[in-house]
Amino acid sequence: MKTKRVVVASVAAFGVVAVTACGSSTNSSAPSGSASSSAASNAATPTGGATSPVSGETIKIGFLDTLSGAASDVGETALEGAEIAVDEINGNGGIDGRKLELVKKDEKLSPSATVQAMREFANEGVKLITGFTSSADAIAAIPVAEENGMVIVTAGTTATELTTTKFSKNLFEVASNTYMMNAAAAKLAVTEWKDVTQWNNIGFDYLTGHNSWDEFQKLVSAESSTAKFGKAVFYPLDAKQVTTYVTAMLGSKPDPNSTGLFISTFGGGAVTFAKQALPYQLFDKFKIVANVGGGEELAAALGADSPKIYYIHDYFYGAYDNDINKRLIAEWEKRPKVGPPTYGPHAWLYEGYTGVMAFANALKIAKSDDPAKLLETLPGMKFDTAMGPAYFRAEDHILVAPVSAVECVGDKSAKLGYTCSNAKSIPGESVVAPPNPAKS
Repeated sequence: MKTKRVVVASVAAFGVVAVTACGSSTNSSAPSGSASSSAASNAATPTGGATSPVSGETIKIGFLDTLSGAASDVGETALEGAEIAVDEINGNGGIDGRKLELVKKDEKLSPSATVQAMREFANEGVKLITGFTSSADAIAAIPVAEENGMVIVTAGTTATELTTTKFSKNLFEVASNTYMMNAAAAKLAVTEWKDVTQWNNIGFDYLTGHNSWDEFQKLVSAESSTAKFGKAVFYPLDAKQVTTYVTAMLGSKPDPNSTGLFISTFGGGAVTFAKQALPYQLFDKFKIVANVGGGEELAAALGADSPKIYYIHDYFYGAYDNDINKRLIAEWEKRPKVGPPTYGPHAWLYEGYTGVMAFANALKIAKSDDPAKLLETLPGMKFDTAMGPAYFRAEDHILVAPVSAVECVGDKSAKLGYTCSNAKSIPGESVVAPPNPAKS
């Protein structure tokens, strides 16, 4: 794997205010038929040494994600998280003595390439699949999964459709969906960013980019009768030149005292935009800049010149004080890195890690790798994550877990050129949409 993540100093170097995840609401709201938290978490997140030798036939998990192109850093980081999970599980005896093995394929941000890869997995007898950067690709994979009795636990997909109009009994979603992240951003907009009276938008020109902006507007409008929404700019996820989009946003003449900028970009595409927007001082022309679905890669791209930006994503490593999170950070720090320090463990790392851990819990509980049995086990399954207890809601297969928010700003005196603080953990139950009735 071509590794782009780099080692970071301790979490304290970021100036993060750590907040413990609020897990009690998640526990109390889990379906009564869910597996117990202790049984599920102990199965897949061992803390001691190996409990039994790894032997027997391996359990193969297909990893299908974006491993090339403009968004390859997303897939590569998720892969790193998945590999950490596999190493951890195998190092602690595997699943009832059976080793996990990742089989990797490239999603290529292409539905057709995704369908081909899924068919290859099916022909190879690989029926358990995780990964996915693109929600559109995950949607394209569903018919193949249903036809071949495969189980998908997506890592990075966020489209609300995957748990509503495109719901499939064969797919489970680890990352907070668009609705959850937008609901968290909307809560902040109406409670903490009251000086903002109008919001503009910059997003990727694809399914989730448009959905994110649409949902944010609806959620804010539901809480504020005076909120206004202005210019919306969408650009291709793989665009190399984006100055025309930067100038288009500047043409809206935002008021720096009352206009907020809502951003739904991530990965290499976000960095491309940030670097080309910096000479125009675009971000400085807004009262609040809120990036939903992205993370520190944007702060790292701007370095000491980074304006104050709030990042809203499912995971921020400095917001959770539990053994699983500590172990994930420690294992990430041990892995070989390339280049100077840029930022810490990303949400994509957590998502790749959690996708594999979800399978591991289900495999342990079901005592089988039969996809049909896992499809019975995963709905309602409760297990511990790096953000605390979580569960797959039986009605729509979304992982009910916290959403994180953190504020980062340029700081010339900081080791990485910026600092992050004011980390928040927003309970998943408070931002998850009403359940979508599961299809039969």
